[in-house]
Amino acid sequence: MKEKEIWTIKTDDEIYDPKFGIVYRELVKGNTFEIILASADINYATDADLIIPPNHSELKYSILGHADILFPAMTDAEFFKNQIGSLSDDALYQIKKLRNETSKEVDITFKIGEPIVFKSDTRYSFGLKNLRIANKLGNEVFELSLSNIPDNIVPILIIETSDSSDLISDLEKLEDIQLKEEISKIMLSLRDQNISNDTIFYQNKTSEITEINIDLAELEKNYSLQGAVAA
Repeated sequence: MKEKEIWTIKTDDEIYDPKFGIVYRELVKGNTFEIILASADINYATDADLIIPPNHSELKYSILGHADILFPAMTDAEFFKNQIGSLSDDALYQIKKLRNETSKEVDITFKIGEPIVFKSDTRYSFGLKNLRIANKLGNEVFELSLSNIPDNIVPILIIETSDSSDLISDLEKLEDIQLKEEISKIMLSLRDQNISNDTIFYQNKTSEITEINIDLAELEKNYSLQGAVAA
């Protein structure tokens, strides 16, 4: 799975109201992505939706990208059916522009719907249905993700990804002075034993964020250092 891909999605009402997932950005490298919900019926467009034309999606028809409806998904989620297309770079940046998530100079040239004024507008109930779908799919993945996280893996820092960053420089950004000092002691002990920091510390990088985790079980098993970070 890669950013910009378009996938068909399995839902309870897919025959009458087909839904798609646009892979928006990577959350956990090679494993978890953020998905934008899209629909086949472009007549329900609001001011939060982009009508993406065929020449920007590799499809034979336009689809409605709901720029305000996102949910997390793992690559092996059962609700993904088939990859049927891919967004152009221009389409992706127009979505980012509509979401105010890019500093690039981007012109929105795709058609956008009118805002919803009254709850009697049929687009209002359509939007609520889409939110329920995204909430259901996202919750399923969230629960699965939590159940798969080992108890011994503990996140200690989440920061914005930088091309020039490494483990040492990233850990310098810790605001907890006591924790920073204890981690420095651990690293000194590892160095004295000619053991790589990567044995204990793990970095998960995406284009947006970097998460640094510490393996407490590995500390306790090999180096008897768990007490240093237990507090």
